[in-house]
Amino acid sequence: MTAIVAEEGAGRKEGLDLRAKDVASAAPTEPAAVAVLRLIRVTLANNVRSERERAGVSQLNLAEACGVERSTIRRIEKAEREPRISTLAAFSAALDVPLSSFLVGLSEQLVIAWEHAQDRGRYG
Repeated sequence: MTAIVAEEGAGRKEGLDLRAKDVASAAPTEPAAVAVLRLIRVTLANNVRSERERAGVSQLNLAEACGVERSTIRRIEKAEREPRISTLAAFSAALDVPLSSFLVGLSEQLVIAWEHAQDRGRYG
């Protein structure tokens, strides 16, 4: 798969905002593991959107290049669904970025979130 050519006028939008502290302060009845999974979805969503916009590529063009529906891209970028690793690999190839670019910041956020959750006795 070859990289997609950037489109003119591609702009940057605000990403979703969820941080480790938000996981730690999540509803007391929500298990920490569920909150951590939500943190993973949001981090992936922000990173996918950021890399796509940095490349100047529309959701539609990325979808066509990767053989997925535009709604799939939209739902991933809105943290409504987790991308499959094969989908991330297709994004990586189409945008000509390393797969690891979608994981930036994730490990630090997870460590902090898990530690806060354990301190509050909300893991499991």
